[in-house]
Amino acid sequence: ASKIDRTKSHLVPALPVRWDAFLILSACLPSNEPILPCLSRIVNDAESTSFADWFGHGTIHAYEFWRVVSTRVYGDINRLPRENVQPEIKLLVSIVEKLWQGDVPDVAAILECALIRVEIDVQRDFDRADRLSLELVEKADRLCDQEVQVHVLQTRADALRCKNQDLEAIEVYQSAIDRQPESDWSEEADLYLLLAISQAKAGQWRTAIRTADHSGKLFSAQTDGDASLNRLSAAKSWLEAAAFAVHGSAYYRAAGLLIKAYRALTNEHRNDPLWAVLAQVSWALVNRLSPDAANPEPPAPGFSIILKDNDELRNMQRSA
Repeated sequence: ASKIDRTKSHLVPALPVRWDAFLILSACLPSNEPILPCLSRIVNDAESTSFADWFGHGTIHAYEFWRVVSTRVYGDINRLPRENVQPEIKLLVSIVEKLWQGDVPDVAAILECALIRVEIDVQRDFDRADRLSLELVEKADRLCDQEVQVHVLQTRADALRCKNQDLEAIEVYQSAIDRQPESDWSEEADLYLLLAISQAKAGQWRTAIRTADHSGKLFSAQTDGDASLNRLSAAKSWLEAAAFAVHGSAYYRAAGLLIKAYRALTNEHRNDPLWAVLAQVSWALVNRLSPDAANPEPPAPGFSIILKDNDELRNMQRSA
């Protein structure tokens, strides 16, 4: 909601001549009505008149706005009964194809990233997600917005990670980090954590520990945004790093990271599942030093990805 509010205040002063698309979608976002039919009508109208008038002026291209739209598209599909998913996917594919044909590449790419996430999280079709993400990267030279380019690379890396092609995913995540605008620290911190997860899955425990620790530091150092959420995100990164350290037999490092995570969590987070993770990783660490018959194991790399507070996003970017 905060992102939608921020996007509205950013966009309204610079609306294009044909601002119907923005207003229609802005009305759909907070409503309970599915957003894909609205988007389909807009694209069909643009196809019969002018894509440039509908999408090509001013800040209607704004990355944050279309990320919010794409998240809503994903959430609408994710909530559907399984038997109703395929028609919505076909509609989304049709919208994306028309946007590419209408030369609106940045918007098309953002919505295609949502389609790929549906294939990963809802359909669990990793092969199709791999193919679509590769095709999308091959069209990246048409993209204008640097943030969209980074989003496309992250989506490609996520698809590779979910197919357990982690060495390739590491390269793509690193490429996304190298292109990430310095001003977007939150996206950068998330990318470092995803990179760390692939490094850990590839058995690069020491490197993964350092990368996840860096992600936690990025989150904890921020003074803007939601302070409670920043601390929670930092704790999540440090708990991933602590689990990596237990897996990699770096026990003293694990203890230090668990202390960092504990200090980041406050009374505001008392109902958060990260407390259970803290207990599990701590128990696993103690077991390595003084073996217990119960033989508790630390969680697998990527456990934090499914620990979402928002039901709509709970299944996004699942660990492979």
